[in-house]
Amino acid sequence: MGKSYTDHYSLSQFNGLYGDRANRVIEGNMFSELLETRSSQFDWNIAPHTHPGLFQVFFIDEGTFELHESGDTRTLSAPCVILIPPTVLHGFNFNDQVKGRILSLGQELLHQIFNDAGFMSTIFNTLVCLTDFDVSYSSKQIKECLIRLHEELFSNSKGKAIMLQAYLQELFISFYRTWEKGTNTQNEYDPVILGYFERFQRLVKKINAKATVKEMAFELGITPVHLNRICNLATGKSAGQLMDEHLLDEAKKYLKYTSYSVSQVAYLLKFEYPNYFARFFKKHTTISPSQFRKQ
Repeated sequence: MGKSYTDHYSLSQFNGLYGDRANRVIEGNMFSELLETRSSQFDWNIAPHTHPGLFQVFFIDEGTFELHESGDTRTLSAPCVILIPPTVLHGFNFNDQVKGRILSLGQELLHQIFNDAGFMSTIFNTLVCLTDFDVSYSSKQIKECLIRLHEELFSNSKGKAIMLQAYLQELFISFYRTWEKGTNTQNEYDPVILGYFERFQRLVKKINAKATVKEMAFELGITPVHLNRICNLATGKSAGQLMDEHLLDEAKKYLKYTSYSVSQVAYLLKFEYPNYFARFFKKHTTISPSQFRKQ
């Protein structure tokens, strides 16, 4: 199934739906479609790409497929839900046996609906795969909710906006509870702490090699010690570890899916010298950037 995409310099980016070179933002900030409708147009291969302001839900009801991430390729089977936040690189190798649904949502729409639900920040800011469903939130129930939402979206019924919001709330609460059950993290954190952590996650997406924990803490209006405590409470990792993980993912993305040289990747990520980048990469992966690319 594997396919190489390292044949271009810049990564594909779509403001709207995949394949729309006009980059039109989806009307109404929401779009629902069958997975096979769009995927079949591209011979079932969705090249790695990003959406700057779009959150996507992939529900796989039948079949086995490959998911491409920044530094990894995973083989997954139905039933499966993949939650992809804005700016997160992703690609797929499907086939004509894979069936499912895709829900695309404007980032601002989600913020409006879940503005006070700080506990949702984890699944709103990182790529999440859900495969462990139970009786409370079975894949069948999630599919039924997606179908109801789809039918409502393309209807002209009274109270449509209110009903769509209710379906989205039901859907994402089911996603969160399924994720929470799978990770065994059922602590109720202070909303203030979650608010800081969500803002930190947003900042992390914009950082480069020159960013420091001290600078991030200053941007948030707290001390570095407080920031590290917040990150440890939310993830069990320090702020520095989370920043390094993001930087490493960005490096892998460029090395795997573009033709930029190692030196160009180093400068893109704002490392002062390429050998600093090589040292950072090897420290976290045990291999050099060039070896990673060859693998």
